[in-house]
Amino acid sequence: MNNINVSVILTVYNTEQYLDECLYSIVNQSLRNIEIIIINDGSTDGSLEIINKFANTDSRIKILNQKNMGAAKARNNGIKVSNGKYLSILDGDDIFDDDMLESMYLQAEENEADVLICPFRNFSDNKEFKRGLTLPKDIKNIKLFSSSDIKEQIFQISNPAAWNKLFNRDFIIKNNISFQSLSSCNDLYFTYFALSLANKISILNKSFVIYRNESSCAISRSRGKVFFNIFKAMNKLKKSLIANNLYDKYSLSYFRRALVNLMYESKSIENKKDIIDFIKSSNKFLENIIKS
Repeated sequence: MNNINVSVILTVYNTEQYLDECLYSIVNQSLRNIEIIIINDGSTDGSLEIINKFANTDSRIKILNQKNMGAAKARNNGIKVSNGKYLSILDGDDIFDDDMLESMYLQAEENEADVLICPFRNFSDNKEFKRGLTLPKDIKNIKLFSSSDIKEQIFQISNPAAWNKLFNRDFIIKNNISFQSLSSCNDLYFTYFALSLANKISILNKSFVIYRNESSCAISRSRGKVFFNIFKAMNKLKKSLIANNLYDKYSLSYFRRALVNLMYESKSIENKKDIIDFIKSSNKFLENIIKS
């Protein structure tokens, strides 16, 4: 049994503008028995200096320095060296309520959860605002249910981000789930494949994460230039579902997720040529999933 309650996996790449506030919200979590694994993904600004400043005063912080390889590889490297019972995979430009990890850990433990989900709020929202979560229909106890209980909603109950969830580390390792090496959409496969395999899912319907959606460092700001990543992410999810004999079970939810993702990605594309390419790629993608 792991002695550390939660391993915080924090990927940092050139977020010096926000990093102080982010790290302060993590080191001051009310849950003290945590390790904080910070992966510096080849930052060229002052991020590493800020990380070192915090590490000098908090022995729970471990620093991994790597050349710039992207958030996915950084997160995977962090998971490899983690020791906590649960994984909290965070971004270096967001802010986390000081009771987030304690509240999530206690509910995960109570229900022996494979995955625990909470909503989030944007910087402009009040504390009661809840985004990224759709409570499943016909589930009376949202604190404990399985993927099979919501097979037609499994990919609709939550956004694909990892930072508003807690993952049982042994569950992730046992099922060999890792982040896909993409410059955007790299958490879609990780999150949704984990949910599809989870026998014990728990929802804590309280917002703990302040998502800095206006951040100049946010991946979402450049996703219109790499729209093809959504096809790679959805195809990898489909391939893994098929390999585990789960695709037929979750196909309706998968189709719905595909349509939502295509709509979302299209909003980020800024020129006519890319829109035409996106439509062509979307048609090919949709034809392939219909045939399967």
